[in-house]
Amino acid sequence: MKQYLHLLLLALSGFLLLSCAQDRFAQLPDTGFIKHYQASDMKRVPFASYWVDRDEDMDKAAVGETSIDIYFAPLRTAYLYDDPQVPLTRWDYQEILKLCDYYDKTMHAAMEKLSNDPRNGFHLVDKPGPGICVVESALLRLKPTRTGRNAAVKAATTGISLATVMVLSVPVNMALSSREDRGYLSIGWRVYDGDGHNLVMEMADWREGSKTLVGMAAGDIKDYQHFAYHRRTIDDWVNDWSQLLSTR
Repeated sequence: MKQYLHLLLLALSGFLLLSCAQDRFAQLPDTGFIKHYQASDMKRVPFASYWVDRDEDMDKAAVGETSIDIYFAPLRTAYLYDDPQVPLTRWDYQEILKLCDYYDKTMHAAMEKLSNDPRNGFHLVDKPGPGICVVESALLRLKPTRTGRNAAVKAATTGISLATVMVLSVPVNMALSSREDRGYLSIGWRVYDGDGHNLVMEMADWREGSKTLVGMAAGDIKDYQHFAYHRRTIDDWVNDWSQLLSTR
């Protein structure tokens, strides 16, 4: 019986993972950066879209059979979807540039750390050139956290007596968190090999701002910051890339 329940839970978790990937895939915009959109089964990469042309070569590099030089190009904004439902202000665009800088520095620091370990089979370089694998990235879609809405949601509890708030603060906050708007972020990646700059892989992902259980129960200051959740999403993607390029 326990074995049956274990298998059932594994099947259910796989179904939920695939369903989540399909939902994220549906949110990916076609802005011209990604040429090959292909829904991912999440088994090989944790991104909603995954396309590879020369799978064998990339696998060899990934497991360290061949050592490759990799250049991570700065995150681009030229392919950001102009969504009429999400108008961006001049201040938003200034913050987006800061977000790109955060991505570049965080990704570079993580890749440099991995590159220092020869077991990972790659070397991080500072500029593209002959024989160098190039990873390009671009913002595809973005929605800032709606801080005003989140403040209004939180204000819905102000009419409750102090005693009630002390008893119900955790479940109330967790329930209200589902009504908050933490925004979302989408990024695409193109990977070129060093032999004539042939496109060998494309990936893209879309994620909503995620909240920890502690944040859901006790509240999170990120609810009132326009791009704090987006930085957390970037941290998650950088960690995903680290897992992909690490052999440990």
